[in-house]
Amino acid sequence: MGKLKINGKKGDTIKLWHAEALDKDSNFYTGNLREAGRRRHLHSERRRANARAPLHIHGFRYALAEGFRPTKENCTAIALHSDLKHTGTFSCSDPMINQLQHNIEWSLNSNFFDIPTDCPQRSERLGWAGDAEIFCRTAAYNRNVKNFFEKWLADLRADQSANGAVPIIVPDIYFHLDSVKKGVAGWGDAATIVPGRSNEIYGDKKILERQYESMKAWVDYITHTAKNYLWTAGTYGDWYAPGPATDKGFIDECFSVIPRS
Repeated sequence: MGKLKINGKKGDTIKLWHAEALDKDSNFYTGNLREAGRRRHLHSERRRANARAPLHIHGFRYALAEGFRPTKENCTAIALHSDLKHTGTFSCSDPMINQLQHNIEWSLNSNFFDIPTDCPQRSERLGWAGDAEIFCRTAAYNRNVKNFFEKWLADLRADQSANGAVPIIVPDIYFHLDSVKKGVAGWGDAATIVPGRSNEIYGDKKILERQYESMKAWVDYITHTAKNYLWTAGTYGDWYAPGPATDKGFIDECFSVIPRS
């Protein structure tokens, strides 16, 4: 979100574009944002005006302005995120590792906005369960995310199918589409991994009590859909694997919890 102080005349139109990256020639680039809205039109109602776009959020690193000359005095970027108390800090003698920690903090800020999203800039900004599952422990080292994840897990319970399958996105905005998978290895496992991590970190077994039926339903789903003790859930596999991608069936089995009794 941004705030502008505009000096002009009534009826002036200000145009702002937002982007995450520049292309190889250092030009403004928005191709990776997919269908996400990236432009705002602001109209001045008087000669001098303070303008902002409420209820409209852009994740961006670069901004392009038309209709006025931006300066530090007339442009302010406002960071919006869930108000989570800091619980831990980290620093060391290596500036590169310190920068990594700084990036982790701002990745958390950018993606913890009522729900744990996958990215703040492109046309998703959704509660991908796999992302939440992977990051929940790291988040807890930096902020108090106990209540944050308890709320999200309540959403997961509400969106879980009657057969125990867990959606890939919580809240499940694709519930009406048969083409979107449910019960995917590494994403649906958030149903058991996130409450387990929360109990380990905060020592509060109430989260396990609240989530028990959901956790059991997910494990039962895996058991009932497996064949010959093999669970081939059709996972998404490695994301941007640096080399040959890991076999998806192997990844499914790594998440499998099928009892062999």
